[in-house]
Amino acid sequence: MDMKVLPRLRAGIGQGYYVEAETPKLVVRIRSGPDVRRGSFVGDEKRPIAFIWADEEPVVPAVELVVQAARSGSYVLQGKAPVELAKLFPNDRQMARVEKRLSEWQGYFERHYKPKTPNLFYWGRFHEEGIKLARQLQVVLIDRAVIRYFRPEQDPQFPFVPELPL
Repeated sequence: MDMKVLPRLRAGIGQGYYVEAETPKLVVRIRSGPDVRRGSFVGDEKRPIAFIWADEEPVVPAVELVVQAARSGSYVLQGKAPVELAKLFPNDRQMARVEKRLSEWQGYFERHYKPKTPNLFYWGRFHEEGIKLARQLQVVLIDRAVIRYFRPEQDPQFPFVPELPL
C-alpha cells in the first residue's frame, strides 16, 4: 500500500504537528502589443521577492476590436463592422458594466459634438475618457481580444494621428 506522507513540522513538544497549507501562486498576465505573457511572483504572498516569466509562447488573441466613437451610434468595431459586445461575449458581467459606460461615452459624443464647430468640442477630455474605457475593456478581455483606440473621424487630428496608444 502506497501512502503519501505530507511534510509535517513539529509545532512544539506535546502540541502535535503543524502542516503547511499550499497557497496558489499569484499569476500575472501582461499585454505587450498584441501578445499576452504570464508570470508569477515567488516568495511570501505579502512580500514577494522575485517575478519570474513563464516559459511559454506568447498568446495572441484572434479577435481584434477597435474602440471609436461615431455619429452612427456604434462605438466598438471588428474590422470595419460594428459589433455588440454582449453578443460577442455573452454572460460576462464585467463586460456589461464596461459596455454600459462605453454607451454613455458614445451618447456624450452624439449630444455635444456639433459638425459646424468641431474645434469647440472637448477632444482632450473626450479621448482621455475613451482611452480609460478602452483600457478597462482590455483588462476584461486580456486573453480573448486585442483592443485598439481610434479617434473619431470628426476629430480634426484624425487625418494625422488616427490611433492613440493604450
